[in-house]
Amino acid sequence: MKTTTKRSRIALALTMAGILCGCTEFLRENDPNRITADNYFTTPEGLRDAVNGIYSPARSFIGQEEGYSVVVFGTDMFTEASDESASWNSKQFNRYSSDLNARSEKIEQIWQNCYKGVNNANTAIGRAENVAMDEAQKNRLIAEARYLRAYYYFWLVRMYGPVPVKLHETKGVELDFGRGSETDVLTAVIDDLLFAAEHLDAKSAEWGRPSRWAARHFLALAYLTRAKDSNDYQLALANAQEVINNSQHILLPAYADLWKLDNQQNQEIIWSIQFSPVESNNGGAGNRGHLFFLMEYDLATYHMQRDVENGRPFKRFRPTEHLLGLFADNDPRYDATFKTVWYCNSAQRLPSDGSLHLGDTCIYLPKHAMNPAAKASRPYAVINPDQYSPTTFPSVRKFDQPDRVDAADRDGSRDFIVFRLAETYLIAAEAAFRLNGTGAEYLNKVRARAQQPPLAQISIDAILDENAREFAGEGKRWFDLVRTGKLIERVRKYNPGAAAENIRDYHVRRPIPQSEIDIIHSDLFKQNEGYN
Repeated sequence: MKTTTKRSRIALALTMAGILCGCTEFLRENDPNRITADNYFTTPEGLRDAVNGIYSPARSFIGQEEGYSVVVFGTDMFTEASDESASWNSKQFNRYSSDLNARSEKIEQIWQNCYKGVNNANTAIGRAENVAMDEAQKNRLIAEARYLRAYYYFWLVRMYGPVPVKLHETKGVELDFGRGSETDVLTAVIDDLLFAAEHLDAKSAEWGRPSRWAARHFLALAYLTRAKDSNDYQLALANAQEVINNSQHILLPAYADLWKLDNQQNQEIIWSIQFSPVESNNGGAGNRGHLFFLMEYDLATYHMQRDVENGRPFKRFRPTEHLLGLFADNDPRYDATFKTVWYCNSAQRLPSDGSLHLGDTCIYLPKHAMNPAAKASRPYAVINPDQYSPTTFPSVRKFDQPDRVDAADRDGSRDFIVFRLAETYLIAAEAAFRLNGTGAEYLNKVRARAQQPPLAQISIDAILDENAREFAGEGKRWFDLVRTGKLIERVRKYNPGAAAENIRDYHVRRPIPQSEIDIIHSDLFKQNEGYN
């Protein structure tokens, strides 16, 4: 799918349709070119291109600093590292400071791109009825569009709470915006996913397009999130069981294999968002996850220099002491998740006494403190846990991009994994626990892959801890903590400093962008509590 969804004619088609708009642009007049677009979208090729274009807005925040900042920061797993760039304004998401407000650019960018995706989906869905083609193929395309619309609304409702629900293409000026309840939004998400689960193929024709099993997994998570009664938990469990028992997906035997650059299309992945190295093809800037979790390894005192293989260290996110302490010493996920050994890569920076050579260990960050005598005997830098700092810390390695053009290159081509089977097991565990206090058998499947002993009983905290070991850095944590009602408790307990001091109950929602409040200017469209 990396080529088929990114052809240049997509951009032309969407420009003609006038559908590259955010929620703000719903208020604008009709596109004068719409007659041409109307003709184009009545063809099967036009409908396929319209569906392909729904993916583009996601790449503007998924895999970007916007998407990472709002779900990685301000949790029990990651806190801020050392970067103080004036152009980077994300630390408010960790500090829960007054800068986390309705005028945040990142808050606005996510809102606008989600509604771009929604309206692109609405256009494809609405125009499909006039396309003459095989009905089964048409329904599959509509199902794909509805799945993607659900994805954007799922982001919106978990970020902002009640949001406007629009299920038709915006063709003119609309001012009667109200905010549907969270249940209303999630019900719309579930309705779309039920249609998708019925009409999508069991195995998608192209990697990166959702399958029936992706819709089932998504349904399980949506029911778990809505959870208005016990029936939702039962439906969450049933859909998760469908994927676990009947799909082609498996847990890879080795956790580390998930992150091999040449293994991105593996059987554990249920759905991923595709990227390519070419920025113009992504509707954004490539997947930049490889930048944000790296420590400052390229200090002269460490005898290293920045290079392509080790990455460009933006030093945004560093793991909390709590996260690092969750892993047992024999849990292979620790070494698969964190880079703790760095090798000498610069002849010019080697010490003059000849104690180190190219390829030797230059930096080592042990999980447990090395005693002073042992540390002094090493020719390389040993950074004990009590010395971890905003510049020096175990670095998430899952998103490494050692095939970039040069050491300064920021854009990456890794796919962004949205859903994988390990999450399905943990969804099943959470749903079963909420229903009747069971679910250990599902959680233990994930632990078994990591060679960890089974748990006889589980709790929400046990599920969250396993989730942390399994998904560190993968962009799920803030949502998981909000869903389980644990955000405030865990930030105060495990993210000391400004985060713990400043977080308040209302921080389980993000502010509505002020630009939307100003334009709509309606009593039906009010700001979230705490952000006025």
